[in-house]
Amino acid sequence: SMGRYASALMAGMPSSGSPRGLTTRPSRPSPAGTSTTRPVRLQKIHRGDTVSYGRTFRAERETTVMTVPIGYGDGYPRLFSNRACALVEGKRAPQIGRVCMDMTMFDVTGIPGVSMESEVTLMGRQRSDCLSPEELAGWAETIPYEIMLGFSARVHRQWRQDI
Repeated sequence: SMGRYASALMAGMPSSGSPRGLTTRPSRPSPAGTSTTRPVRLQKIHRGDTVSYGRTFRAERETTVMTVPIGYGDGYPRLFSNRACALVEGKRAPQIGRVCMDMTMFDVTGIPGVSMESEVTLMGRQRSDCLSPEELAGWAETIPYEIMLGFSARVHRQWRQDI
């Protein structure tokens, strides 16, 4: 069907939870769909400080927190809270605290070169690493299709043909 074709274009393959029991391939192309943003804030917090609603993250050391302007109102699932990561300067930055309606925080402590100009990849490839729809789906306890189709109309889309 067209849905499966579109999913394959985005490098999303049926998961082990699919009706036909297909599994993901060990070697696959990078997703054509990429979600990136830039930070709106960088802040150092101290050991013992908490992040976000419900204080579900408590810093065990001095921590550099990067806040990005995406949240569950944009389709970034709340289940990513304290589970997901983003790619920043080619390194994985753990998501910390609860995902808010409009903002999400990441721990960028120790990542060289982090700045307000850093590109933050939420889905897709950055340098030698890739956050696939399947990996994101695992964090949200769902299927890759829901991740790929879940970004709301609030998220700016840019279509490119030079890929």
